[in-house]
Amino acid sequence: MPRARTLATTALDTAGPADCGLASSVPLPYSPPVATSRPAPAADRGQPSVGHRRLRVLWLVKGLGPGGAERLLTLSARHRDRDRFDVRVGYLLPHKVALVPEIEAEGVPVSCLGRRRSTDPRWLRALRRSLLADPVDVVHAHSPVAAVGARLVIRSLPDHLRPKMVTTDHSLWDGHRRSTR
Repeated sequence: MPRARTLATTALDTAGPADCGLASSVPLPYSPPVATSRPAPAADRGQPSVGHRRLRVLWLVKGLGPGGAERLLTLSARHRDRDRFDVRVGYLLPHKVALVPEIEAEGVPVSCLGRRRSTDPRWLRALRRSLLADPVDVVHAHSPVAAVGARLVIRSLPDHLRPKMVTTDHSLWDGHRRSTR
């Protein structure tokens, strides 16, 4: 019988789910692990401190069809802390758009980065252009394909524009292809 991963979120810095656009009143069933070796604070790398402005977050998902992770994004958009977070959504599959109107109705901008298939590498270029034109502080990927691509793109950005990366896996580990495990 396939085992579900008991902890679905991995944080690469101190930014946890509460720091990724969810209102602090939304209860979370777990606390993500925090990496022990953290990069220097933003101010030490020549970046502006985020203490005086809202944290900019990009939620990255494979598609916005009526699935579980996608429904979570609509709920998160509705219940996010609007005073602390500027959130936007990027998705890869242009034919999966069922929840776009719901997310946009919550005041969250949505943009399609991809093509017909998530394996089409042109979405990586679109993501890089987006992050250069409108930088974010955190990229929160909600699928393994989006997470792998986002990590590659983030590493290609200049240091002062590199966001933190958070990944949430919403499905069974055994259900993924070996290349995304």
